[in-house]
Amino acid sequence: MKKFICGLAVFLMCAFPTGIFAATNYQPEEAKNFKGQNISNVGDLDVDGTANLDNTDIDGTLSIQPSTDSTTAVQVLDADGGAPVLNIDTTNEFIGIGTNSPGQKLTIYGPDSSAAGPNIRLITAADAYPQLETFVFAHDNIAWNFDCYWNGSAWKSSDAGSNFQIYKIGDTLAFNYGSGDAAGADISGGALTTGLMLNTSGNVGIATTAPDARLEINHATGDNLRLTYNDADGTATYYADLQTSASGDLTVTPSGGDMTVAANHAATTYTADASATPGITLIDSDTTDEDDSAIIYANATDTATTTEDVDVYLRQQVAGTMTTAIFADADGNLELGTAAQDTEIKGSLTVDGTLHGKIEIIADDTSLSAAQCYGSLNKLNGAETVTLPAAVAGMNVLLYSDDANVKTIDPNGTDHIWLNGVDNGAGNSIDSPAAVGDYIVLVAFSDNNWYSVGQSGVWIDTP
Repeated sequence: MKKFICGLAVFLMCAFPTGIFAATNYQPEEAKNFKGQNISNVGDLDVDGTANLDNTDIDGTLSIQPSTDSTTAVQVLDADGGAPVLNIDTTNEFIGIGTNSPGQKLTIYGPDSSAAGPNIRLITAADAYPQLETFVFAHDNIAWNFDCYWNGSAWKSSDAGSNFQIYKIGDTLAFNYGSGDAAGADISGGALTTGLMLNTSGNVGIATTAPDARLEINHATGDNLRLTYNDADGTATYYADLQTSASGDLTVTPSGGDMTVAANHAATTYTADASATPGITLIDSDTTDEDDSAIIYANATDTATTTEDVDVYLRQQVAGTMTTAIFADADGNLELGTAAQDTEIKGSLTVDGTLHGKIEIIADDTSLSAAQCYGSLNKLNGAETVTLPAAVAGMNVLLYSDDANVKTIDPNGTDHIWLNGVDNGAGNSIDSPAAVGDYIVLVAFSDNNWYSVGQSGVWIDTP
């Protein structure tokens, strides 16, 4: 024997189909109170007013079963009728709240949530503040709220520790958060902050409501991104920070101090593209005045068992063509410039070892470039006339004859060649003695003037 006790008013107006309730001891004048009575086999039971079931004994199971299935088999209405508070569709086995035509197992139909509050609210007896709510304001205005709620006119906090919200607004899906607002406090007007935003362009924004790229990370002070190594609990020891300045500059700060750009194959290149002068600036980040070393080096590290050689090039664009300015090979040799470039070292040069000059072999009449007149040795083979470039202070050249032919050295324009301290005159050339091994060393001590500082035999003036 089970006790079914209901002390509340069950129906304000109930109309059950045939066969739902039946009573053997039914008396019309007592139809409004079934207290203590056995109810069975009556047929239709309509109660206009209040039907109280109080301390009624039910032997077995209380079942409500219509004789014929219907989409409106069981309904609970309010006093004014209209849309049912509860509708049970026994044809499709659907339940509707606020609708007589539920389309799914459970359909909740209500007015705009902005006026009537949430469609679903979950709350515990611990306090009066909702823990979870779902809202359907309209299309493009749908929300799930966690420890925050809508009271019909404003957003409110349910918990001072944290509030979260998943909100579809317009064509965006936002993940919002807030903290520090007391339970019941108004959090309307921007108290919730957007942490993550997804739009219909497929762009994702972190701390921005209008991402312009597939992933945009925004931060008021530029601390945009941290990449961590093996950090499961937020206590990262090894990490790299990427920061953006107010002017759009990027700073990479690794906790270990080193940054490596790795290529997946030998042909990979890295390009610095800038409208102003591109460059790499090495900065000492501490505040102590001290001498520091800035090192640029090439290190081939792979899984091979042998040691690799690495050649290093420093190239620059000259007249639209990438040209090697400095080349260092793995044998320790250093080359400055190419045969077509002027290469000049200003200041002092200390050589620890052997300084090798460049040897040019010249077989025909030629005009030397300025680059061939800075410490180079020009080996002359054949009957030639060699025209010097315009003399610039600091130039020096050694001319050597590999045969017994006469070699004519012609100055540029109105430049002067001084032999044995005597000026040969503007534009006058000089001839070699016509012997194998003839040589002359010319140095420009001033612009437009070549001075012989060493020679073999007697070189003669040929006006």
